[in-house]
Amino acid sequence: VSRARKALRKGAILVYRKNTNSAVADEKCPSNYHHANHNGSNEDDSDNGDDDASGDHNVDFDAKNAITGRVGDRVYPFDIIARQIRMSQCFYPKNKDPPFEMPVIYEDDHIAIVNKPAGVPVFSHRKGGHGMMTVRSALPYILTAPKTGTEHALRRAQPVHRIDLATSGLLICAKTKPALTGLGDQFADRTIKKTYTAVLNGMPTICKDNPSDKEWHTIDSEIDSKSAVTLWRSLRFARSQNAKDETVTLVEVKPQTGRHHQIRCHMAYELNCPLVGDHRYDGGSEKAKTFRELGLFLCANRVSFMHPCFNSAVEACIELPEKYEAILTEDDSRRDGA
Repeated sequence: VSRARKALRKGAILVYRKNTNSAVADEKCPSNYHHANHNGSNEDDSDNGDDDASGDHNVDFDAKNAITGRVGDRVYPFDIIARQIRMSQCFYPKNKDPPFEMPVIYEDDHIAIVNKPAGVPVFSHRKGGHGMMTVRSALPYILTAPKTGTEHALRRAQPVHRIDLATSGLLICAKTKPALTGLGDQFADRTIKKTYTAVLNGMPTICKDNPSDKEWHTIDSEIDSKSAVTLWRSLRFARSQNAKDETVTLVEVKPQTGRHHQIRCHMAYELNCPLVGDHRYDGGSEKAKTFRELGLFLCANRVSFMHPCFNSAVEACIELPEKYEAILTEDDSRRDGA
C-alpha cells in the first residue's frame, strides 16, 4: 500500500476510462468520467454502444486522454490503469569535459567499472570542500546514458562501494536501480572478489625464511573489535636504500572482509611491513618519510563478480601504475648509472 501511495503522490499513475453507457457506469461513475476526453460533451457513439452490448471492452490505452490518479480516487469497471516509468531524463551531459581523467574499463546499460586515480575521493566528505573533484560527480561526464527503454535507470550513476582516497584502481558503479540493489547484495554476501597489489616497506619474516615461497598466507586479526581476514602472497623483492632492511616487497592481497584500512593495518601491524608511502601507518621513521612524496602503493587491479542483471561473470583487470615498476627497479637503475 505504501508503494502505491508513493507512486500516486508522485503522479506516476494514470487512469484511462473509455466511453461506456453501461448501467454500472450510469449509477456509480460520475458524469465527468463517462468520456475519456473529459471535454464535457455527452456524445453517444453507436459503435461504442455496439461494443458494450457485445461485451468487448478491449481498447488501447490513450495516455493523452488519461487522468492522473490520486489517493482516494475510485476505480470503476473497465478502467485501464498504467504506471509511468522514467525512460530518460538521466543526467549525462556530453558538452562538458570531466573534472579529471578517469578511464572506463567496462560499461553497459546497467553497470560500469572505472579506474579511480589516487588522491580522488569516491564521495564528498561531510565537511565538503571537494566540489566536482569526486568520483560520483565525475561519473555523468565520462559514462554513457542507458539506452532509451532501459527500465529503472538512475538519474546519475552511483558508485557501489568505496576505495580509500590514496588508493587507486577499479571501482564498480551502477546505472540502474536493479543493478545497484544486486551489487549491494553481492557485497553484503561477500561474493565479489577484489584483488589488490601493494608494495611493502621491508620483507615479511615468513619470506626471509623462504624467499621463493609464493603460497597464499592468511591474516586473521580483528580491527576495531570486528573480524578481519586478509589473504596475501609475495610476488617480487627489490633492493631499496631507504627501505626497511633495504628491501621492498611486491605483494598480492585479497581482503575477505571490508574493514576500514584493513590491508594497511594488517600489513603494518601483523607483518610489521607498512605499505610504501603510507603516512598513517609507516611508523614515522626518517627513511619511511622519504617514500611519502611518492604516494601510497596500493592498487585495486582486479575484480570479478556476477552481473546483477544478466547473471553472467564479469571480470576486469588493469595494469599497475608506472611508479610500481619504477620503485622496484630503483636500486638497479642507480647501480647501472654509477
